[in-house]
Amino acid sequence: MDTQSAYAAFAHDLAASGEVPEWVQMFPKGPQLNAVDERRWKLSNPDALIADFVSAGRDLPLDYEHATEDPKRPLERQGVAGWITGLENRDGEVWAKIRWSDIGREDVAGARYRFVSPSFLYRKASKEIFKLTSAGLVQKPALTMAAIASDQGGPTMDEDIRVALGLAEAADTTAAVTAITELKAQASAAPDVNQWVPRADLVAAQARIAEFEDQAKAATAAALDAAVDTAVSDGKIPPASKDFWRTQAEAVGLEDFQAMCAQMPVVLPASMRRDESATAGAVLDATEAKVARAFGLTPAQFRGEDKA
Repeated sequence: MDTQSAYAAFAHDLAASGEVPEWVQMFPKGPQLNAVDERRWKLSNPDALIADFVSAGRDLPLDYEHATEDPKRPLERQGVAGWITGLENRDGEVWAKIRWSDIGREDVAGARYRFVSPSFLYRKASKEIFKLTSAGLVQKPALTMAAIASDQGGPTMDEDIRVALGLAEAADTTAAVTAITELKAQASAAPDVNQWVPRADLVAAQARIAEFEDQAKAATAAALDAAVDTAVSDGKIPPASKDFWRTQAEAVGLEDFQAMCAQMPVVLPASMRRDESATAGAVLDATEAKVARAFGLTPAQFRGEDKA
């Protein structure tokens, strides 16, 4: 992520009033903030920085010489001088409410430490400050703070990685490691047997379902054929229109077609209800044979199969 940490002392004298203040200035009014070594930062939205502090829900340490940010720094004083318990926007300036420790109160009252230096995170590209991480009591005023105001190269994280992991803008590498660890644990976890089945079982089940569907289609087709044949034999459908009514039966469904046929009148006498396609090649009955002989017709010519 495109972030960097830094700390700097701005010219706010804690001992100016002669008392230990409950509120101290943490950042001067922005948006442009200048350090003594000519480095510059921006604080365009102090309310957003304060909201980040509030959302974290914890006090921040006010240490000595930024010991919590740089544990290797040699110190004359150990422990914390106090705790930052609140932040307030005062006309663009950010002020911090301090709950002083005993040693911190003594050091400020005795003027052993007179200046406060915030430690913060900022965007390297825009120099925009977005998070206060701690603060420290320092002994050198802002105009001679070149050594104190040096950059501290904190751990950074690529912006693409942050977005891919779905982390907040202020997320650090610790949050990224936590997210990656959780993803690895999910990937290596055994599958839930209640949600997964072996592929062979799935393929077999799909084949069985397809077989059932084919059987159902065949049974439906047979039932429709039988219904149309019944309508023909009942004299309600001309044999020549059988294919048309078969299509209609499939369109409306078996039950609706049977109900429709029940309401249809008989339109053909019994002698005209024979389906020639079903009786082709059949033997003539006695009456048909007698008529055929009288006219000198063969059985095929009598049935109309032979047009010659």
